[in-house]
Amino acid sequence: MKKEYHFEHTDGSLDKTIRLDHINEKVKELEEAQKAQEEDELGDKDAFLDAFDSERFDTTQQNTPVGREPMQPQAEGGKEDNEESALSNKRMIGILALVGVVVCIACFLFVGRGLFGSDPDQQEEVLPQEGTQFTALLRSIFSEGEILVYDLQAEENRSLTLLGNTVYTDADGKAASFSMLEKGMLLSVQMEEVTETAIEISAKGEFWTESDVTEAQTDPIAQTIQIGEKRYDYDTHTLFFYGEETLSAADLEPCDVLKLRGSGNTVWSVEVEKSHGYLTLSNQDAVKDGSLSIDGKEKIVLESIERLALSEGVHEVTVSGSNIEERTDTVFIEVGKEFTYDLSRAQEKVGVLIVNANVDGYKLYVNGTSVDPSQPVVLPLGDYEVVILKSGYHTFTENISLTEDTYTLRATLEQEKGVLSVTTFPIGVHVSINGAAYGISPMNATLPYGTYTLELTAEDYIPYSTTVTIGETPVSLSVELEEE
Repeated sequence: MKKEYHFEHTDGSLDKTIRLDHINEKVKELEEAQKAQEEDELGDKDAFLDAFDSERFDTTQQNTPVGREPMQPQAEGGKEDNEESALSNKRMIGILALVGVVVCIACFLFVGRGLFGSDPDQQEEVLPQEGTQFTALLRSIFSEGEILVYDLQAEENRSLTLLGNTVYTDADGKAASFSMLEKGMLLSVQMEEVTETAIEISAKGEFWTESDVTEAQTDPIAQTIQIGEKRYDYDTHTLFFYGEETLSAADLEPCDVLKLRGSGNTVWSVEVEKSHGYLTLSNQDAVKDGSLSIDGKEKIVLESIERLALSEGVHEVTVSGSNIEERTDTVFIEVGKEFTYDLSRAQEKVGVLIVNANVDGYKLYVNGTSVDPSQPVVLPLGDYEVVILKSGYHTFTENISLTEDTYTLRATLEQEKGVLSVTTFPIGVHVSINGAAYGISPMNATLPYGTYTLELTAEDYIPYSTTVTIGETPVSLSVELEEE
């Protein structure tokens, strides 16, 4: 509702305003409400009424409301100043009270948020941390997105997530990729703690690697590895493995070929690059005062051998004794398996096969087994099939009976030959092969496999030259000579 005012004077001067009845009603209501109190927050009732009575408009003519007459100033100047001062004080008190209320509300909200937590929808995003750095042993590679490592400082296994922006550096500090990772590596890892995400993985650090290590002696009780004069320690979490198979220190043999990775004097991973099988002996009583040598190395007394660990692959076993001639056999050792060598075979009589062939560089097989053709072949007495192979020659095969101390086999290998047919126009052309006259066209020639230079000449015709290769398939050549 629009409020109305009237003025006691109409001469344009401001005077005190007299409000309508609703103002008086409001004042009466305030008086009744404050009877029980000597003062309210803004002062006693008389001061409150004085505030209404002392309200004035600006004396500037431009500020006079349109359609209203200015009020006359009060006659008593001192009383007016007092009223204005009281009103100003009360306004200041009101402002301070309002500020106090606002501060209290803010404090309440701040404390309440600390005690009960903020609205999850209003939480700020957690910014990535710079991450923590630690040294790790790479135990498993699951995929390009996850690896399992052992944290050497925290002494615990950790599964790390690898992202597309994970940085890789090699042992020289140069940029690398995921493909550089190998099981058993020692790595310097920078990780974002909250998400267990790898920020950077580096192979550069105070790490060392020794490859092609043999004759390593392990002591599972002392947890040491002795290599010559060097002695290393290893940890209960040191990784021993062969391919995808996890091993223990007790599984190693001195003949194994190892790759060691470590830091300081501690070995953290032992990779078996070449493993072992075993050689066992049977019928040891067949050889008196016997000894055995592997690959020409130091002899071992037979009585001391129960099971001998040998690296995987082919080995030469030499047996000697007071009642037998020295005997050498070839054995093949498979990883984790036993090969039983029967010493009773050492009592068998043996003979020597000597092969004389008309060619060099051939391959020699006895009963299907490849043997060195440059050396005499020692065989137990018996029947054998001897095969000789050479490129460009027919296969030589002969069955022999070795019944004496020696047997000499003379082998003649025949060259494989192909057919060359030559026709010319005109006929009667002279044919030369590799510079030697061979005949008159048309003609057929049987030649050993190989490449030849063919020349055709005839009177009043330009000479013709070409090369031909003779093989299993016949070669036909038809040439028309040009006249001079």
